[in-house]
This record gives sequence, structure tokens and C-alpha cells, in this order.
Amino acid sequence: MSRKGSEGHRSTKIRRTISQEYLQTYFENMRVAMESLRINRKAEGIHEIIDWVKSYYSDAEVFAKRSDLVSALAAIAYCEGILEALRLLGLVSFSWKSESTKVK
Repeated sequence: MSRKGSEGHRSTKIRRTISQEYLQTYFENMRVAMESLRINRKAEGIHEIIDWVKSYYSDAEVFAKRSDLVSALAAIAYCEGILEALRLLGLVSFSWKSESTKVK
């Protein structure tokens, strides 16, 4: 099988394993994170970076509406990764949905 043919097969297989319901867990997690987002310390470009996160989130919504679930998952994963990096640097704080629903 040619490389081109195997790539197409893999892409089809991936699409079958990503559902709208699966993506909704990511959207809900990001919604909770963005609602709880707090800037801990000012850093050059922090607001622009947060705007990128919002743009990726918006892109993910558009991709999901178009049933491009692979691109939607990639965009929402960028959101999570950027926020987590900012948190690890101590620049922001927020809660993931799973953290906000834990019994204390």
C-alpha cells in the first residue's frame, strides 16, 4: 500500500474514535478553566496569549460544528496545553472541571 493510501486509512480510523460527546468533555473542561482563570503576575504578552487560547477555543467550536472532529480536538488540545504551560510557569491559576468537582 502506498504511503498516501495508509495515511487516508489512519485518518478515517481516527475520525471514527472521536465523537461529538467526547469533544464536549473537552469543551466543558475548557469552559470551567476559562471561567476560573486568574492572572497571578503580569508578564509581557500574557493577555495576547490568553486571547490565543480564546481563539483556539473558538476555532475548535467551528471545527466541531463542521464535523471536523480531528481538527476540533487538536484546537482544544492547544487551549489546554497553553493554559497548563502558563500555570506551570506560575503566571495564571485556574481549575479544570475534574478539579472543581472533587469532594473536599
